[in-house]
Amino acid sequence: MCLAVRARMLLFAASPLVNGNEWYAGFKNYDGKFRFSQTYDPAKWKRAADANRELIEAAHAAGHDLVREYNADGSIDPFMSCIMCFPARRSESGSSVHPFRL
Repeated sequence: MCLAVRARMLLFAASPLVNGNEWYAGFKNYDGKFRFSQTYDPAKWKRAADANRELIEAAHAAGHDLVREYNADGSIDPFMSCIMCFPARRSESGSSVHPFRL
């Protein structure tokens, strides 16, 4: 869980929202220090990528894997792979029903 939080926070820190965003140029703390980086730093993306790779490798080592849904031609369907991460609900008869499954 801690690796996931760390990976997500580093991804946020690398994002254009706070990594050199000129919209926040005047935002300072009470002590006068800038709240966000004033210059873009591409090294933040590398650090975020490394943290996310570490998270995925730790999940694999624990026996977990990414959800993958495939198209008819055998290629991975990124949209359905994301959607199928959400759990299916049970119907009144007790069978598994997924709202996005065709």
